[in-house]
This record gives sequence, structure tokens and C-alpha cells, in this order.
Amino acid sequence: NNPNRATVNGVEIDWQTHFWYLPSPLSGLVFSANYTHIFSKTQYPYTMGQKVGRQTVYVDTAFASPLLYQPDNVANFSLGYDYRDFSIRVSMLYQSDIFSSADFWPQLRGNTSAYKRWDLAVKQDLPWYGAQVYCNLNNLNGANDVSVIQGGAVPLAEQQYGLWAEAGIRFKF
Repeated sequence: NNPNRATVNGVEIDWQTHFWYLPSPLSGLVFSANYTHIFSKTQYPYTMGQKVGRQTVYVDTAFASPLLYQPDNVANFSLGYDYRDFSIRVSMLYQSDIFSSADFWPQLRGNTSAYKRWDLAVKQDLPWYGAQVYCNLNNLNGANDVSVIQGGAVPLAEQQYGLWAEAGIRFKF
């Protein structure tokens, strides 16, 4: 419910390729890269109290900061191999710190720490009824979500997800 205008601009670069033109066995390699840089800014309302003699006078003002919950940088990379009905991918997700708590005092503003996670996905198509067996291993490096106060990087909260996996059989109709 901020009455002030927010601006969000950015640039995104994406490249995906399948190296089919390389000699075998390299012709099965696949690669993708995606990078986004976001520029965001808004004015957050703030009421400041000033002493005038024995009275306190309240003045409505604002301070500028990035838009809440917008990372400045997001990068995704994936390297994989496809051979007939088999596919494997290793991927990395990177997010720079995310502004998460506005405060007039810059040292009390909150953000999440930068986050980098590695994942692995494997699938094999089966010859029956469009069946496919798959396994996904997520957060191979055990990355944690950490929230901090900007002044001194004091931890506020940490969420630990650890390594997790999912496996199963899919039917595509």
C-alpha cells in the first residue's frame, strides 16, 4: 500500500544449445545459461519526529531503497547429456542478496545473504505406455537461506533445507 511509485528495470540474457554438430560422443551435450540483472528503486514513507522546544513535531518524509524481495542478480546454468531416451542435467542457481526489510536507518535494513544451489536431474524413458523413470537430487551443496541485518551482517534467521530427493515413474499421455 505504498503511495510512492516503484521502478523496476532489468536485462536478461539467455543462451541454450544442443551440441549436435560435435562428433560423437560430444554431440549429446546440452548447455543453458541465463542471467538477469534487476534495477529497482522505490520511496518508502517514513514519519520523523523532531523536537521543537518542548513539543515533538512529526514530519512525513520518505527514504529511497530497492524494492522489497527483488534480487539484483539471478543466474542459472545447466550442463547435461542426452543419449537416446536417457537424459542427465546438473544445474546451478545463484541469487544475490535480496532486500527484505525496509528501515529508515540503513544499518537496520534486512536482506537475505547470497544463495547458490546445485541440483541433479536424471530421467530414462521406458518403452511402455509413455512411461518414464526419474530422479531429482536438489541442493547437493546443502545451501541455507540466511536473513541478516545490513549493519554488521547480524543473522536474523536461517532456514536449512539440506539435500532432498524425489524419484518416481511418470506416464505421459
